[in-house]
Amino acid sequence: AVVQANYPNGSGYCAGNSQEFQFIVHPSPSVPALFDVVCSGQSTNMSIYADLPSTYSWSAIPSEGVQGESLLNQNNPTIQDVLELLGGEAETVFYEVVATSLAHGCNSSTSTFSCLVQPLPEPAFTTDSQALCDSVEVTFVNESANGLLFEWNYGEGLASTDVNLPVTFDAPGSYSISLGALDPVTGCEAELEQTFVVNQSPDATFSSSASYV
Repeated sequence: AVVQANYPNGSGYCAGNSQEFQFIVHPSPSVPALFDVVCSGQSTNMSIYADLPSTYSWSAIPSEGVQGESLLNQNNPTIQDVLELLGGEAETVFYEVVATSLAHGCNSSTSTFSCLVQPLPEPAFTTDSQALCDSVEVTFVNESANGLLFEWNYGEGLASTDVNLPVTFDAPGSYSISLGALDPVTGCEAELEQTFVVNQSPDATFSSSASYV
């Protein structure tokens, strides 16, 4: 670039000597945007990279429906926030990422990363009888939402994929019953475990005596 100074002289200007300057324009790094999908309670895993060796600075934009996002400035090259929904609807968390080149300290433009947080299914079940007794069949009634895949676990290594679970306990005692639910659309899954007390069934016996006159 050539720079020439002009000096005021009455009603005009006098041209000074021109001076040539050279400027070196260094390249700025570029950061491609990333997108991730997690289930509520899982960690994001977005590795930041640029087209030039760089350091990174990033933070999340506050979201009312999610907790666990890093709102303060971070310098890790990987975004690994454990995101948990505060409600039952999916939410998207946005991150602003800037790279600074190691060679010349040039900053990239701000790149926006996003992570979709999917809700977990909510398994729920009860029994068809308030009192559970051994040797008497009881049905565990699935009260979960429709459209899910299920797996019951009961006893030692016993499992079932039926919607409802009929069981006959051989002996009285405490039994743990768990119901796992999988959303086939999102791939998110959750499990509910409950403990039930099975009582001993009464043993009905009778005796008779004969009297002869």
